[in-house]
Amino acid sequence: MSDLRNPLYLHPSDSPTSVSIEPLIGPSNYREWRRNMEIALASKCKLGFVTGTVTRDDSDPTKAEQWDTCNHMVIAWILGSTSE
Repeated sequence: MSDLRNPLYLHPSDSPTSVSIEPLIGPSNYREWRRNMEIALASKCKLGFVTGTVTRDDSDPTKAEQWDTCNHMVIAWILGSTSE
């Protein structure tokens, strides 16, 4: 899949560490963290995985697998931007 605007597309340079924002440390920086995470995900056409507008297509095994891969990457980006 090479359509850069398709939410199921992952660029070859996308990795669990390819989203770099100031980590969430708690309520004190949640609003800033949320805004920065939304911008980062939107720039990669992945915000819909969080908002629920990009859904898994169970009728197409290939698309379902692509969705799973992208969803796992989004989870990795979120977890990678939170503090312990």
